[in-house]
Amino acid sequence: MCKKGKAEKHLESYLGEIKNKLGIIPAFFHSDQGGEFSSTVFTNKLKSQGICTEKGPPNSPETNGVAEIFNQSLLTKVRCLFSQSNIPISYWDDAVNHASLLLNHLPQKFINMKSPMEILSINGINIEPTIRLERIIPFGMKVIVKTIANTSKLQETGESMRALTFEKYSDGFRVLDPKTGCIRISRDYATSSNEITTVVRQSEAQLPKAVNLNIILKTSKNKYPPSVSEEHLQNSIVKQEQIEPIPASVNQELVTNKHYQYVPYYKEPEKHISSSVSPDNIIEGKQIRKNPDKLFLTDLVPYTQAMKDPIEKDKWKEAMDQEFNLLMCHNTGILVPHPKNGEKVIGGMWCLNKKRNEFVEVYRYKARWVVFGNHQEHMLHFFDTWSSVGKNKTFKAMLSLLINHNMYAYQFDIETAFIHGTMDSIVYVKQVKGYEQLNRENWVWRLNKSLYGTQQAPIMWKEKLTEVLSQFGFASSSSDESLFITSNATLMLHIHVDDGFLIGKLEQEVMTFLTSLNKKLKLKFKKNPTQHLGYTIMWNKLKVQLSQTDLILKLLDPKHMKECKPVKTPCNGNFLQEIDSTKEPIKITEYH
Repeated sequence: MCKKGKAEKHLESYLGEIKNKLGIIPAFFHSDQGGEFSSTVFTNKLKSQGICTEKGPPNSPETNGVAEIFNQSLLTKVRCLFSQSNIPISYWDDAVNHASLLLNHLPQKFINMKSPMEILSINGINIEPTIRLERIIPFGMKVIVKTIANTSKLQETGESMRALTFEKYSDGFRVLDPKTGCIRISRDYATSSNEITTVVRQSEAQLPKAVNLNIILKTSKNKYPPSVSEEHLQNSIVKQEQIEPIPASVNQELVTNKHYQYVPYYKEPEKHISSSVSPDNIIEGKQIRKNPDKLFLTDLVPYTQAMKDPIEKDKWKEAMDQEFNLLMCHNTGILVPHPKNGEKVIGGMWCLNKKRNEFVEVYRYKARWVVFGNHQEHMLHFFDTWSSVGKNKTFKAMLSLLINHNMYAYQFDIETAFIHGTMDSIVYVKQVKGYEQLNRENWVWRLNKSLYGTQQAPIMWKEKLTEVLSQFGFASSSSDESLFITSNATLMLHIHVDDGFLIGKLEQEVMTFLTSLNKKLKLKFKKNPTQHLGYTIMWNKLKVQLSQTDLILKLLDPKHMKECKPVKTPCNGNFLQEIDSTKEPIKITEYH
């Protein structure tokens, strides 16, 4: 596909292939409202097949993070292929196909060392032909391709070419003839053991055009390419010729680079040891990598697994009962018949997790009913979505006031905050799984309150919180909407989503406010918190120290960099030499 305008035809062909091979049709099509996906003809074809279109905001790749991350991984592999092979960049389509081949057919660590194609084949939803791993050749590797008939015993039977990738829907391999610039497709090839050190990369103006390439199909009776042993390569009469560059009118610079080398076989080392040590005293073993010790305080459990566990099933049932009763107490939705005007009904799922303490003992089974907010349509089911996020500068300024004026600090967390917000549009959701009303299983909920997962839940919660705080005399600051101050400035409240940091001059006034707020919104609070906004807080009488050690270690742990060398400050090392050593060092984390 050379132009984006051809995307519609390729997508139509791909959808038809899925329907023909699997007998199913995709339910949703997500795009960024690009012109290649917004034509009336294309959208009408999707609607005729019952495919819903999800249109994200333009220039917002974060709304389709999975595809964007995959594209970045694919481009990284393509750049690596060009770097190690020195194939002209005009063959980028073959490089992309080969990179996709590697991603789909090679084992992946995050799926238990299985390949994506293997997973799809096991589930019976694979539409692409599978390729054996031993047939995959490195991109740009030198191969000997049989292209002419063997008319004489002393005549060369093959030509030296460069491997690209497999031809689509064929067991033939695409190879590049550097002498003519043609692409040939053949099954009769063998890898070369000689390393080529001089390869020419040409400028874009001199690269052969795709329309002038001669594609020559060669068939063979062999199902797989012939195997090549080390002895055969040494005794072979095939002359390994150096690749000649494509003729050009300008001087070109030779690039020296290492390439893959064919390894015919692997000979295991002998276990016999020539020494006076008795073989009975020799113990064979292997080095085992020790993974770092990790403590996971939250275990996610699938719904089907929780219902099949005979030991924990009752505990999960109790947790789900509490969640369902909480939804009913808050009048989350009204049970109504299924809408007949074609209105979309959004589904949901149970999110179950086990909370553990520092001794890895389960102390709580938590269940949360979450709806599929990604199925909502903008300007129909929601109008705006954002969350009230606290600023770090405001939090640090409050700590400075707290120390200078001897104020009291409390932190609180509001339970089930999002279900307090009132919906601003009509949204229908399915009944909670396992709690369908008898004889009304096909009825749905029309939401009154914002459930977890809905797009407008954060902003609806912010509006509800602002309304409640206004009843206690709080008003939002003009410089930071997450900061609320009373009229006499005796109480200051900093909100980060559903976490609050409260300071006040009188402890009795602070406790009175928290008690009154607890009657309207169920919350948990504690004095002098140790964690807030990713900061670790250390309290002293005359100062407060902040550090982000825990946050940094949490970021370094997935990258296995916890043992890296620390530095005192993230700046140039020469900068420290310019500071007068006689002066007292600056204590950045202290606020007096």
